[in-house]
Amino acid sequence: MICVYSLLLRTNYTIKFELLVVKFYAKHLLLVLTLVCSYAITKAQDVHFTQFNAAPLTINPSNTGNYDGFWRLSSNYRNQWRVLNIPFHTFSLAFDKKVSPKSKNFAYGLMILTDQSGEANINFKKIFGSIGIHLGSEKSRFSIGIQPGFIIKTIDLNGLTFPAQYDPTIGVFNGDLATNEPQPKESLAYPDVNLGVSWKKTTERSIFNIGFALYHLLTPQESFWGNDYTIPLRKVIHTSFNFNINDKVSLIPKLLFMEQNKASELVVGSYLAHAVPKNQQGINSLFFGVMTRTGFNRTTDAIMAAMGANLDRWDIGLSYDFNISPLQESTNKRGAYEISAVFWSGETKYKRKTVICERL
Repeated sequence: MICVYSLLLRTNYTIKFELLVVKFYAKHLLLVLTLVCSYAITKAQDVHFTQFNAAPLTINPSNTGNYDGFWRLSSNYRNQWRVLNIPFHTFSLAFDKKVSPKSKNFAYGLMILTDQSGEANINFKKIFGSIGIHLGSEKSRFSIGIQPGFIIKTIDLNGLTFPAQYDPTIGVFNGDLATNEPQPKESLAYPDVNLGVSWKKTTERSIFNIGFALYHLLTPQESFWGNDYTIPLRKVIHTSFNFNINDKVSLIPKLLFMEQNKASELVVGSYLAHAVPKNQQGINSLFFGVMTRTGFNRTTDAIMAAMGANLDRWDIGLSYDFNISPLQESTNKRGAYEISAVFWSGETKYKRKTVICERL
């Protein structure tokens, strides 16, 4: 805003026009912040989910087929910054399946991820195949996974207004005037590959899982403006420990760390699951959790609350991010909400003697 205002001082426009433009930018400061954040997302860090446990293929390719069941369908929807005219939307849909019920060592799947970022209409679609290989027994399993795929990104600036489009003859901004800004490409596409490994240890009362993944192994180049920008590797470390406190209550602490370029994200928290008596709705247990999202060398971004239910073949979840970063002044402290659903099929059966909500 200081740069824009300095340029206006060097023009021959009247003081009235200068004040009008400053007022316009003050009113649309949130939009400017949105564009900055959108640009940062496209050049710094991939999208994220609060309920990352319900989007397993987006966290680690080795999660392909790494569950107690024959096939799985999972989906997440995230809506962020609804205070804006056009909020950010992120949607994932994934399917993974073991090669056969008898052979649990090999699995394959497909993941689709879409994201729409604000009024700049920065959209991307990711379509990845997924292959998982699992070694060891049910008690101690080592897994490796790979995801080859394709990424498509588009941008549309037609909904934005720039300083050069101010028309002093009518006293308002005219979208038909030239922007005097460099025109970006409308779309770009490139291939990419992700790789991950994990280890899972299961006992009578607990399940421990830890994994590491690398995204953008091909380090593809992308730029809407024709510059050579290489997408850096995204490194992911995740771990969870599902422990039965007693026959009805299970504690599930979680940790997720992601780093890409100079951006980092650390999610730490815990879920608590409680088994419920047999009921007509088929609900086996209810869960709720609290987590925080932060990063190194920056303030805490959000506190997240989640709740949901585990049924015979379904995991349903709902979460909300309470924004506590400096951006809360512009967003009226509104954050993001997520809805998740996971459907399982195969040999999975709920057993009171096993770990409660082992899928969380």
